[in-house]
Amino acid sequence: TPEMQYYQTCIELQDLIHNYKIAKLGMKKQELKIAKLRQLQDDISEIEAQEIEVSMEQTKLALSGAEREINHLIDIFNSFSHRFTREEIEQAQPEYWKAR
Repeated sequence: TPEMQYYQTCIELQDLIHNYKIAKLGMKKQELKIAKLRQLQDDISEIEAQEIEVSMEQTKLALSGAEREINHLIDIFNSFSHRFTREEIEQAQPEYWKAR
């Protein structure tokens, strides 16, 4: 139903934005770790820094995909001609379950 489509879009967008922000903070933390490891100027610390960089490459790819998904969900959200209230969503539950 339109109400549940709207609700699902909101939930997915909220969750994705939260996870995106947490991942961005994690990237900042990893960058600080790399800098500290490189200050030690020994071979093992350098390898550890490189390992973190390799992991960060994967995270960057995931963030890029998340950005695309966020933008797509925003487009879907903006396509709704009506912003349903929680009350409207709840009132439409019997119709949703019947259709499901």
